[in-house]
Amino acid sequence: MNSKDEANLRPRVTAHRLAVALLLIAGVICWIFLSKSSTGGARPLIATAIAVTVAVLLMINRNVRDRSERLLDGLGTPSRRVRAITAGILALAAGICFLQTALWQGR
Repeated sequence: MNSKDEANLRPRVTAHRLAVALLLIAGVICWIFLSKSSTGGARPLIATAIAVTVAVLLMINRNVRDRSERLLDGLGTPSRRVRAITAGILALAAGICFLQTALWQGR
């Protein structure tokens, strides 16, 4: 791809990122105002604020954004060993969650 093609591509990428950021903000606002009674307190809101802050910081810094993009691209095609380890960890976490739920419900 030459520089002219990259120049034509850049406005669409910027508009796409802006649209994603605006939709994310709109979703958080709707979540806060439409479900006042079932937000679960301040913890989910604090966690959401931290996640949004980290995402914005990653989008602002180009070097960090490029590194995180390469990392996520690498995670897209894991090896068989990584898949097996991930499946084991998820099975263990699900088992612990089910056990804790059963104990909490008195079963």
